[in-house]
Amino acid sequence: MQRAQTFKSHVLIDADRASQIFWEHFMKSGVEKVHHKSLFRAMLGDPILRPLLEIRENGATSIEGAFLLKSIGFLNQSTITIPSGPLAGQSLAYISLARQAINCTYRWRARIGDDSDDKCSFNFFRKCIRSYLVVDRGAGIAITKAVAEVALDLADEKILGRLAAFEYDNLQFDLDLNSAAVSESDWLARQSLWSKASNLPRTGAGIIDLFHAW
Repeated sequence: MQRAQTFKSHVLIDADRASQIFWEHFMKSGVEKVHHKSLFRAMLGDPILRPLLEIRENGATSIEGAFLLKSIGFLNQSTITIPSGPLAGQSLAYISLARQAINCTYRWRARIGDDSDDKCSFNFFRKCIRSYLVVDRGAGIAITKAVAEVALDLADEKILGRLAAFEYDNLQFDLDLNSAAVSESDWLARQSLWSKASNLPRTGAGIIDLFHAW
């Protein structure tokens, strides 16, 4: 007799629905004004705006966001040879925004215009992004040269170990993702080296780790 399967075929869509319920709950409680909610939903509905702003403000984004930006010509990729340390001599791939990527934020600023409430919503979105360094959703991350240089200087295995290789389905380096040698405060102390200068405060520089979600 064939052994009964223990999984349910609708588990994926059930998980999607459940996560959407939690998402909406937290977003509704975190964005108080009705007008702000509407614009915030629109900004989150733009598939390229968040990863683009993450790179502009934080110098890092998920590999999923990087792939999306690269697919429409908004992202460039380069490499450097690591000069010293445990990874000396190895190549590190980093990203930078292409010139045409700026058009996306220009379009949003044109849409917002002189409306002070809309400007407040856009800046709130940027503040949210400036509350962390990068989100690893499980497939790895991509970083700019500035972030790479700080990560190498700090020997931050949690960042360097998450760098995804664009050409292959794996990570660039085999490092300890659970290392506690470098803290969020270490990154905040060096924010002038990697974080875009802004009149908006930076409230965090942590790695939001969804790598071991289940």
